[in-house]
Amino acid sequence: MAERRAAFDALTENGPAFYAALNFLGALHREFRRSELFPEAESQLGGLAEVANDRAFRLVVAPDLLPDLFLAGSVSGLEERVRKTAWEQLYEISWADLIAGVRSALPGADITVLTHSGVALGDEPLARHLFGPAAAIVDDALFLRECLNDTGKAVLARMGGGSPPADVARDLYRSFADRVDAALCLERLGLDRLTRKLLMQRHDEDIERIRSLDRVEVM
Repeated sequence: MAERRAAFDALTENGPAFYAALNFLGALHREFRRSELFPEAESQLGGLAEVANDRAFRLVVAPDLLPDLFLAGSVSGLEERVRKTAWEQLYEISWADLIAGVRSALPGADITVLTHSGVALGDEPLARHLFGPAAAIVDDALFLRECLNDTGKAVLARMGGGSPPADVARDLYRSFADRVDAALCLERLGLDRLTRKLLMQRHDEDIERIRSLDRVEVM
């Protein structure tokens, strides 16, 4: 434990931020339990709390649309498990509940929740959180470009390739966001268009709930 605390102290020596990938919450589990997407999260977060002790740090979490997350999970049997799960049960899976659990397990941490649209806009606060002092040399348009489909990238290139005004960037993202194809969701996950739409709607509702949590910043 002393070695783990020393390693954590070294990570936070030059600033208060400690960044954790989403998989720190545990692996996507083949047998996810009803509304628990990451059944191992409690023990993982408890371990982090013990190591961090009283040090200030920031936890960064990037909630994904469930169909996208399931397809990218690369966990044996996960897609089959999703196909056998009723849509009502999938609808009960809540990112807001998970973030609230993180808030409870790590009361001293600041939590940044990165949404797709927030990443796409690549505004100054986002760059600072991700890159610290190096944010000054990061091209904001990089974030937006990586979140667009091929058509959107072509439109951005026609505009000169630089960072567009915020309102233009939002319109580009809304029109040309790179999202998983509905046909692929049906083929691999058994999710029809209506179920996919309902899960996307639930995701938006969760993000709004997350905004109301104490010491949680949504970008």
